[in-house]
Amino acid sequence: AESGALGQAVQMLRGLLMRDPESLDALERMADYARRGGDEATFRSATLSLGHALVRRREYPTAVVHFESLLE
Repeated sequence: AESGALGQAVQMLRGLLMRDPESLDALERMADYARRGGDEATFRSATLSLGHALVRRREYPTAVVHFESLLE
């Protein structure tokens, strides 16, 4: 049941990101929900997008943390 709810949350976040692709909150939540739901492709995509969004905001240390999570 949890993975169904997580899948629904990811779908809702995709809609939000279509309107605001730079939403750090939505990207971070999507990455977290996808990871917990076992959706590796969505986790990687959202985490990569989050890292790039943070770089564009010059939030380099936080970006590095997210990029490094892709190496685990």
